[in-house]
Amino acid sequence: MNIRITWEDNHIIRYDFPELWSWEDFFKTQSVTQQLIEKESTHPIGVILNIPHNIIIPPQSVANAHQLLQQFHTVVDVIVVAGGNTVVRALVNVINRTYWRDSNRFLHMTDNLEEAREFIAQQHQQNNSSNNDSPKT
Repeated sequence: MNIRITWEDNHIIRYDFPELWSWEDFFKTQSVTQQLIEKESTHPIGVILNIPHNIIIPPQSVANAHQLLQQFHTVVDVIVVAGGNTVVRALVNVINRTYWRDSNRFLHMTDNLEEAREFIAQQHQQNNSSNNDSPKT
């Protein structure tokens, strides 16, 4: 597998992409991640797709990305693309507009890993605040 998976503080799973990779690599990585999540987590998890600036995107990216992103486990509440280039940003915009315009789940973009971690922490904090503010039944 070319794409490396890392657990960060039990609330974030990070995918580190190499410059060259294939959709088959991502599908295999996704399968391993699903198993990890099922064994290890019941709380919300953020995902960071850590993309190098010089990444080469394989063909059929919109369809494959959509399929993979729909397969993320239900405990994944936020997905952030960190880094990348203008092609990656355009792809994220197309996916968000085409597939997730009527959904609460969509991809977020940040310039780097640190911003991605901060964004996920803020989202989890907001979600915890919202859950604590809702009436108890």
